[in-house]
Amino acid sequence: MLKHFVNHIRKIDQFGVVYQPKIKYSTNEYKTAVGGIMSIILYGLSFGYLLYSFIQYGQGNILPKITTIQVKTDQQSIFLENEIMSFKIRPGQDNFINPFNPSALVLLPLVLPFKNNEIPPSQYFNFEQIQFSEEKISIRNLDLQYGDPSQEETEQIIAFVGCKQVNLPSPFACANQSIQDQFFAQSRNAMIATTQVNQFNTDRRTLDEVGKEQVLAIVNNSTYFQTINLNIQESQVDTGFLLEQIESYVYATDYYLTNQQMGQEYFRTTFKFDAYMVFQLRISKLRYLQSIQYPKISEILADAGSIGSTILLLSYFVILCNQSLMEKQSLDDIISIYYPQYKDLQIKQTFYGSIKEVIFEGKQQDLEQFKQYQKELQERAEKKLSMLNLVYEISRLQFMITNILKSKEQLRQSHKIGIKLKQFEMQKLLNDENLNGNQIIPHSNLNCSSSKLAIIDSQSDSSQNLKKPQQQQQITVEESSDENQLNDEDFEILIQPSELEE
Repeated sequence: MLKHFVNHIRKIDQFGVVYQPKIKYSTNEYKTAVGGIMSIILYGLSFGYLLYSFIQYGQGNILPKITTIQVKTDQQSIFLENEIMSFKIRPGQDNFINPFNPSALVLLPLVLPFKNNEIPPSQYFNFEQIQFSEEKISIRNLDLQYGDPSQEETEQIIAFVGCKQVNLPSPFACANQSIQDQFFAQSRNAMIATTQVNQFNTDRRTLDEVGKEQVLAIVNNSTYFQTINLNIQESQVDTGFLLEQIESYVYATDYYLTNQQMGQEYFRTTFKFDAYMVFQLRISKLRYLQSIQYPKISEILADAGSIGSTILLLSYFVILCNQSLMEKQSLDDIISIYYPQYKDLQIKQTFYGSIKEVIFEGKQQDLEQFKQYQKELQERAEKKLSMLNLVYEISRLQFMITNILKSKEQLRQSHKIGIKLKQFEMQKLLNDENLNGNQIIPHSNLNCSSSKLAIIDSQSDSSQNLKKPQQQQQITVEESSDENQLNDEDFEILIQPSELEE
């Protein structure tokens, strides 16, 4: 029962190995120098590409997969903490008055929330979102939203109006009328307005600011009105090494403009000032959804494996070449066994294996005649190698021995013929086994009257030996130093000599 169970367990073994007889005593594979060179080249290319892929991956030079779609949203919002717009006067030869000097303001910047198409009076002057830096004004911390029923729809107004000392907080002060008149008297008053948008840098994996500039003229008796519609983008960035690791970014990625030149009377009733430039910031109803997926290590290995497999396809041709050379070498070895002089032939071949010259004992042989003769020998050698022919030859030998011995009983006794072990105090072991009738030496010979063969029968016992028929040959144990006694030499007497192997 246990034996059957172990046999079933053995059948499940997925790690079984197959014994492969060696082609020669030194190796069980046929290998060539050409195959070795091709192995170095092919596997070297495969490993080199794998190393190159890892270097590219480590340096971030492998581009991620990017997918971007547009969707229409009913509501969305964004808080622009960083600088969204900046303004400065375009320098010129006669532009010597800076209208943004905090102690002598000519143009007063206002950042006003525009909620439900109205400007709340309490936030009419708001300098917390304005930053003065030398001759530049930066606008930041803007809140934009629409569509949320729980909140008011919010846009932002950035206006540049004529400065009046009305509720102007310290240390800001308006320029006197003379400086204001001199500013508007300048021939080329123009403002550079820069809108900062963002884009995701796939190399550094950060959000980079991209400033887009426009040059706008400042005219004394009119108002330049511009609506800036910001496009909001949400980026889902997967930077995981093996599994997903997603980070989200929401930012203004682009904008489109609508502008017009208007009379100052239109905004005078709204701001109570003369407005020269008005910018309205709002977010569009389109939202860009972007998916950025960086390559994972599994993709790098798969890509390198695919390229490596393609390169190693060439190895199939090397295997075919080695197989052809092995078959030819095997046929030549078999011919040399039966025709020892075949090794003395000097056969010169071309690169493609075609015979171009044959020399035997210093004499050049007829090439066509040798080719025909070699072809016949190779055909015979191929038959020798076939499994059917091997079985056939063994069967012929069996029948010949049976015919010589004239007794099948003697042939059956050959299964018990063996060489005695000399180690581990074999003499004592043989004497002990002799008492149990387990080791016996026949007086009968296998057609050799003087030979004494060691016959070992480990399966029989003394009781079974007593029941054997009287006509069976009597078996006794006999030690002999006769030269025909089987010994270790018989284990290798017919092994192919090394000089024939080469």
